[in-house]
Order: sequence, then C-alpha cells, then structure tokens
Amino acid sequence: MAGRHTILVCGVLCTAVACGRPADEAPPEQNEVPAPSVTVEESEPETVVDAPEVEEIEPHTMHPALGRNQAFMIDFTRQYIGEGWYIANHDVPDSQWKNDFRASAVTFTPDGMNITIDKKPNPEPGQWPYNSGEVSPYERFHYGYYEVEMKVAKGSGLVSAMFTYTGQFFGTPHDEVDIEFVGTHTNYVEFNVFRNGRSYGSKRHRLPFDASEDFHIYAFDWQPEYVHWYVNGEKVHAHEKPSQIPRLPSKIMMNMWAGNIEEWHGPATFEPGTKAVFRCLSFSPDKTRTHTCSEGIKTTEPQTTADESLRGRIDP
Repeated sequence: MAGRHTILVCGVLCTAVACGRPADEAPPEQNEVPAPSVTVEESEPETVVDAPEVEEIEPHTMHPALGRNQAFMIDFTRQYIGEGWYIANHDVPDSQWKNDFRASAVTFTPDGMNITIDKKPNPEPGQWPYNSGEVSPYERFHYGYYEVEMKVAKGSGLVSAMFTYTGQFFGTPHDEVDIEFVGTHTNYVEFNVFRNGRSYGSKRHRLPFDASEDFHIYAFDWQPEYVHWYVNGEKVHAHEKPSQIPRLPSKIMMNMWAGNIEEWHGPATFEPGTKAVFRCLSFSPDKTRTHTCSEGIKTTEPQTTADESLRGRIDP
C-alpha cells in the first residue's frame, strides 16, 4: 500500500472520541464526554515516529513556521473541487472499520459532493463489505477558521465528519480537531481535539434540528490558545487550554464511514446507498474570516468542470 493511502486511513481511526458511548439512547445534553484513556509520554522532546516520506509543500501555499496558508472556498454545487485534492481509492486494513475507500463513492451533483456507502457486490477475502469515500488535500493547513456546509448521513453504524489531522504516517505526533456526526443521533454534533495522541475537550452538543434533513454550516476557529466551534454562526463550544491545543499543520479531511465501534455509532444496520452531502468547504488563515461558506463565493471566475478537475488526481 502506498504511503499516501496509509495516511488517509489513519486520519479517521484516530477520531474515535466516543468509544464506550451507548448506541441505543441519546447522550445527555451538553455534557462533556470523558476522553479515551490514552497514555502519552509528556517528556520533551517528543519522539517522532518513523513514517513514509511526505512530499514537501510548496512555499507559496504553506508556511508552517508562521501558521499561514492561502484562504480558499470550494462550492461543491458547481460540481468542482479543483486541483490538489485527493479522492481516496484504497483498502482499509484495520479492524475498526467496515468499509474500504473507493473513488467511485464520491460524486459531484448540483446538490454538492456526495459520499455514498454501498455494499460490495463481490468483496475479496480480507476486504470489508462496504465501499465509502474520503476526500482530503495534498497539502496541510494550520491555524485559522474552517467551515463546512453539509447534510450528514443517517443510519446505525455510520459516522460523517470534517476534521483536521496529522499523525504518525506523516512522521509527526497525532494532532486533530474534529466535527463528527453519529448516524444514530443526528440531532447531536460531536467536537474534540487531540494533541500528541491524547484527546481533550470532547463534547456532544445537542442541535435544535436533525442534521441529516438539511444543510447547515459547522465551523471551528483553531488558534494557538484555543479552539472554538460554531453551528450556523453561533459559538456553541470552546476549549481554551493552550497546552492542549493541536499545534501541527494538518490535512483537512471530509469523509463518511462505517465502523466496528458499535458502543459509539451502533451496529451497521444502515440502508445501503446512504450518503453524506458536502455543499461547501472554506478556510481562512490566522484570525481572519474571508472566503467563507457563510459569505458565499465572491469570484466570477469560471471553474473547471468536475471531470476535468478530477483528472489525474485519483490514484489507481
């Protein structure tokens, strides 16, 4: 398996913020979820895990020392994603999953970017019974304001997510900022951060709507001193302990998957063909709020069609 494929697998495996959650009843409103028990070596300097070589980021798009990136916004309803994004197309060799990732599970329609989960017609020995999708950029991003407009997948066994991630397959400690939805309780959104492999600030927030029924905007503002989370522009959760805030440039991940953590997301009894739909994704560097999904696209420049934009980006 290529190094890039393994990287994408790891991203979501490390987002299991709610192991041990009951799947048959709604979680308590606004209560903080205990972090998983993880032993972390706190001594300095931190050990860097050996990993496949990662291609360097072009200096005009990434300045890790300053935590600056180019702002962007992608309107998926224009059936477009642009160059520099990777649609996962690989098997997932880990027991926490029930699906592999296939590029065919990611499609573009006037509704947005659809990630669909379906049964495999003839799974090979050792493969999981389902195919689903994951999309991420080749480059990494740092401190700033992240927004996603999405309609989540509903069904037992499913998780829909947008998050930032870096970890051992990048040769770095595990840092992460999460927005996740469990398909059994789509009137809740779940937030979490990881720093050096340890979970902090995990929270289930009750929503005044069902996130699977319509599009809503979810966001987080990730800064060196804090992470703030937003729903439709309203701040609903904050984690403000600088020593626990992720600090490493990370990938932006969008995915939907089925897993074996049944105490969290329930058994895999969802309807095949279920999908999560992503309508917009945006990033604003530092503490600015420009080019956001909330504001809408401000450019009239023509965008490449979906087929052209995907050409050459899907690994065989």
